[in-house]
Amino acid sequence: MQEVFECIFRNGLIPVLTVSDLTGIETYGRFFSLAGFGCLEVTLRTREAAQAIRILKNNFPGLTVGAGTVLNVDEGKKALDAGSDFLVSPGFTVGVLEFCSRNSIPYIPGVQTPVEIQTALEYGFNVLKFFPCEAAGGIRTLKALGAPFHSVGFIPTGGINKENMKNYLALDQVFALGGSFVVPSGTEIVENFGENLLEAGSLRKAVNSFFIEQVKVMGEDFFYNSMAESGFGKIMKILDLEKESFEECFRSRGCISSGFSNSEKGGDVKGEVILSCLNLERAGAVLKKEGFDFSRKKESGSGGFYLEIICSGWVFRIIRKINGDCHYQKV
Repeated sequence: MQEVFECIFRNGLIPVLTVSDLTGIETYGRFFSLAGFGCLEVTLRTREAAQAIRILKNNFPGLTVGAGTVLNVDEGKKALDAGSDFLVSPGFTVGVLEFCSRNSIPYIPGVQTPVEIQTALEYGFNVLKFFPCEAAGGIRTLKALGAPFHSVGFIPTGGINKENMKNYLALDQVFALGGSFVVPSGTEIVENFGENLLEAGSLRKAVNSFFIEQVKVMGEDFFYNSMAESGFGKIMKILDLEKESFEECFRSRGCISSGFSNSEKGGDVKGEVILSCLNLERAGAVLKKEGFDFSRKKESGSGGFYLEIICSGWVFRIIRKINGDCHYQKV
């Protein structure tokens, strides 16, 4: 169960797919795999839904596939028989809560009110779908609910789009987002696969919004030599950073400093990259999945932390940035 929720948290964005024609379902599986999504949700609104889940799991075992719009226990059982990794409901019934709790099934019940949240918590579920999000007050309501229910991770769904997704992801109480806006129509995905793939990839990158704030380096030779090193290239790829953006940052916001040659990080450290992102916990989950060692560093006097990685002679320092301002995320 824990692995499923870790995957959803790392991804931060769950594409919600409604299938009415099975002929293109493998194309969707390939599409989301290539775009870098590790999970998606198939709604049980059509007769083809269970078979779609089965095809996706058989052909793309690396994808975590959930079943959405689960309204009762029987629907949940059929989805699980088809291979679904988790279940999602727009609301909940006590019957589904009891079934999933008793059988340790990863389940995301839908909530709107404090009473519904408390009921879900009593059954052991603390990752909850907030639906329909925008119609129920959106960010303002989530902030109000997040104060008393600080242990809950919300998945806002309904009204989420590429224009407002970053505003939601910046909230501490948001575990991930759900939305059909990530999903091209059946016609679009076939006719404009490459163009839609780029769009989906950019949306996935926007979940973390890694940005190079500054580059400090002992010397230009070290900087350019690092670009060819496999370890450095790997971490840049994991953090969704392009070589061109790194070079541009060095030219516009970089500086040469001799202070790295014998820094407290060790004699091999010759440069520092300061990065920002929307959520440090999610950034840490991404790094952990890829096998990178990182440490939490507490910022004195702030009560918060940043992440630090040492790789290929570089110190990568990752801080949090929301609406143009840098913050140390609270522990």
